[in-house]
Amino acid sequence: MEDEKKTGMATGIPRTISVVLAAIALLAVLFGLMIFIVPLDSYRFYGNCFEAVTAAACMCASLYAYVKWSRKESLLLAAFAFGGYALSTAFWYLFSVAIGRSFVFVSIAELGILGFFLILIAAITIEFPEEKVPFLWTLALVALFLILPLLVIWDAGYRQPVRLAVFTVQFLATVQLVATSVRHGIFRYRLLWAGICLWALTMMVYGLRETLFTSYTVPLFPATPFTQPLGVYEFLSIIGPLVIVSFVLIQLGLFQAIRMREEAGMPSS
Repeated sequence: MEDEKKTGMATGIPRTISVVLAAIALLAVLFGLMIFIVPLDSYRFYGNCFEAVTAAACMCASLYAYVKWSRKESLLLAAFAFGGYALSTAFWYLFSVAIGRSFVFVSIAELGILGFFLILIAAITIEFPEEKVPFLWTLALVALFLILPLLVIWDAGYRQPVRLAVFTVQFLATVQLVATSVRHGIFRYRLLWAGICLWALTMMVYGLRETLFTSYTVPLFPATPFTQPLGVYEFLSIIGPLVIVSFVLIQLGLFQAIRMREEAGMPSS
């Protein structure tokens, strides 16, 4: 028992936590594939519960690691980020049931998503020192990520100004997260970098789903004897499993990055 504990701490990731989180990621992948056979209402209900539980589990993992393993402020910030998202996604689902999915964007739940971006940016800034990155890289990222909201605004013809405003803010937060990650060398930590990239891309798709595809009725997958028909908007309910996988990667990646930096004797920024 003592040897197992020492082994877990030596790797920087408590063994039981890493196994549980890896199992959650695997279940999320399997759950994502079930969108073709599970009725959509049930799929969305279980998916939102799964998201909230995963976010809460990551919050507990961060708090446990902070108390038992490493007194890093980034772990506390990660706990706040995951906890806030767990509350916001629960509110998002209840709100969508109460007033309908076509009206749920925009709601106070978007603050939970924006808060996750901002707190994660703060954690990266505190834990990882800034490196010299050419300004053109940041400028290119801004241009790349703003192309999509501009295209959406053009296509929507300014018919949904509030949604488009929130959509653009989310894209700006995405740009800031990715740019901050690049400036602070997160790409050197593969798990954490993969989780941040997956989270950023998933939130971009979420914004597109809630603005561009709300009235897009062309079927993407026709019905078969074994599967149900799915349009673009319905199929993009797989955003939930993608969020879950990104959370697991971010959590495990943060553990791994802290361990690597402590072993190398590297201070926080």
